[in-house]
Amino acid sequence: MKCGKQLEHNQAELCTNCSRYSFSFDRGFSLYPYNEVLQESLSALKYENRQSFARFYANRLYERFGDTMAALGIRLLIPVPVHPDRLRQRGYNQAGLIARHLSERSGIQLSEDFLIRTRKTAAQKELSPAERRKNLADAFGTDPASRPDPDRLSAVALIDDIYTTGSTADACARVLKKAGVRHVFVFTVASGGL
Repeated sequence: MKCGKQLEHNQAELCTNCSRYSFSFDRGFSLYPYNEVLQESLSALKYENRQSFARFYANRLYERFGDTMAALGIRLLIPVPVHPDRLRQRGYNQAGLIARHLSERSGIQLSEDFLIRTRKTAAQKELSPAERRKNLADAFGTDPASRPDPDRLSAVALIDDIYTTGSTADACARVLKKAGVRHVFVFTVASGGL
């Protein structure tokens, strides 16, 4: 692993983005390659109020990566946050739902308030990798009032539904590490665009 990063599906696969870019997160893990079936399912979770899908994906993440999380010493689950306006509009954060169910299943503490979205951004799906990075500049921050116990910040799992170019995970990991998190590992349902 030249770049020191790997995005793993059920079969380990070197992430091609990591050979081109340097990321702030330590390693990434994903359940499935992104395809039409996953696109439809994750879209239904995100936009059609199919919240029960979050529990299914959380269970699959735990079954596949529970031992990995334990081996990595994960002490905290942090979902990628959405902007408060988007949260009000949608009624929930799909990454937050997945993380909540994963916390229940794994017993790992959840923090939904420490990492925050500070700026509303354009939708990422239509942007190039360079545009995505620019779009997310200064889009995340941390809330010092919600700072977890320092011993939980040694290793955290950043939870999201989709990993595409790594721009979101990188922006979040950069902010978390600046706030004192030592290791950030990314866990997603699907990865695509690699």
